[in-house]
Amino acid sequence: MFGTYRTLLALAVLFQHLAGVPLIGHFAVYGFFVLSGYLMTAIMHKTYGYSLQGRFAYLVNRFLRLFPTYWLICLLTIGLILFYGEAATRAYHSAIFLPRELADIIANASLIFPATSPKWVEPRLAPPTWALTLEIVFYVLIGLGVSRSRRTTLAWLAVGAGYVGATFALELGHESRYSYIPAASLPFSIGALLFHYKTQTARIAAAVPGHALAWLPLYLLLAFLAQSNNRALIEPVFFANIALHALIITKLRDMPRSGWLTQADKLIGDLSYPIYLGHYQAGFIVTIVFWGSPLREGSNASMLAAALAAALAVATAYLINRILDSRIEALRRALKRHAPVTS
Repeated sequence: MFGTYRTLLALAVLFQHLAGVPLIGHFAVYGFFVLSGYLMTAIMHKTYGYSLQGRFAYLVNRFLRLFPTYWLICLLTIGLILFYGEAATRAYHSAIFLPRELADIIANASLIFPATSPKWVEPRLAPPTWALTLEIVFYVLIGLGVSRSRRTTLAWLAVGAGYVGATFALELGHESRYSYIPAASLPFSIGALLFHYKTQTARIAAAVPGHALAWLPLYLLLAFLAQSNNRALIEPVFFANIALHALIITKLRDMPRSGWLTQADKLIGDLSYPIYLGHYQAGFIVTIVFWGSPLREGSNASMLAAALAAALAVATAYLINRILDSRIEALRRALKRHAPVTS
């Protein structure tokens, strides 16, 4: 059920960005990070292994997963910019404009936005890709072996927790614990520990009643509490959100598999990445077509516009999967089949 979970998180990001629903996307990003920490550690151990050949196959597979779809979204975005003009796209989101300097072109092509906090680097043809810079950094570290054993993963967790503690000691703001590259160590390492301590975490999750996705309303409640007038709440609630995602992922991990349900979950999950990459572009198109100007949250039409954008983003994601991803998936499966699970 990881597929459905990922797509729900992507839609949460969409509705925060396009309708101004507070913090649900902010919290969802760290759900993605915990899930990636678990999944990348699991496939390194179970599919690729830590030989040079296995590591190379893992990195090529990650490249095929991320870049073809992203580059297609970039081409579509460039088309929108050229057709409607940069003034319109930048009015919708300040980062959506053509990269002209060589450094900006390389950053947008590579998904490596060179900053401690990639969130503030502009232009970004797909604005949410700042988080993919963090993902790529930790994909590489996991491939190199940072979560190879319990001992290394616990050391990694200690580094992540130490960084968070240092941000408090230095009285840095919340952003240093969210969009800065070192901040993602904490959720990624927690996800990796879900693999290494499968039996122990399964017992904890089994003691918590309810289906995994039934806990998502609590995630929404946490986001609501964090955006209240008491800003001091955002820190404890933010870290409670990470723990909640770890619980949900553990419950989803341990669910029994059935043929049709697994297939449906994969179909739904395949929509998540294109939705995440392309929802600003979908929102821009919807507002231009129906309202004649680039609207964002704060307008009376924002929730309706976000709902229409969600429908367009889902439809576009489906087409991308049928046209592009289905072909790339064959290459990824071949890599997995031939990857040696050896150290």
